[in-house]
Amino acid sequence: PDGAGVILASKILRKKLKQKVAGVELAEKLVARSGKSGIKFFFYGSKPETDEGMSTADLAKKKLLEKYPDANIVGTSDGYVKSEDNDALIEKINASGADCLFVCLGVPKQEEWICKNREKLSPSLILGLGGTLDVFAGTVRRAPEIFIKLNLEWLYRLLKEPKRIGRMMKLPKFILSVIFSRKEG
Repeated sequence: PDGAGVILASKILRKKLKQKVAGVELAEKLVARSGKSGIKFFFYGSKPETDEGMSTADLAKKKLLEKYPDANIVGTSDGYVKSEDNDALIEKINASGADCLFVCLGVPKQEEWICKNREKLSPSLILGLGGTLDVFAGTVRRAPEIFIKLNLEWLYRLLKEPKRIGRMMKLPKFILSVIFSRKEG
């Protein structure tokens, strides 16, 4: 689970989860071990151009390779793929030989894209990882450690990006639906 809402819902349902696992941390650990494991990664998502003149996905790859020189990142694509170019993107992903695909388009777009295309994709592991490429590229910073430890990473992100308020207001609805489904069940 990557988020305070899922952890809270698990407590309400009395289905205790061991711990929160941030997607960005999971992704970095997987990439860090890819040289030894032989697992190949493809990054899909985020902006087509950064201040450095390359896509966020390419910049993320570059910075990860600086940190983990033996990482096995076999391809990238920015997240601004037109619907008529989707089949070409899938061909590119499949031709790369990637075992794992990071889809970083944001919620719910990444989940919808994965669901629509998973039968056509050859990677055996496909992860929806939101802003992970932005963090790897250094274009977005993670919340300070104190926010993470207090499960307030969402608050930090809201303070940095107030436009997220509409999306974040869905959390109380989610929690209420969990509570009411528990009472009915």
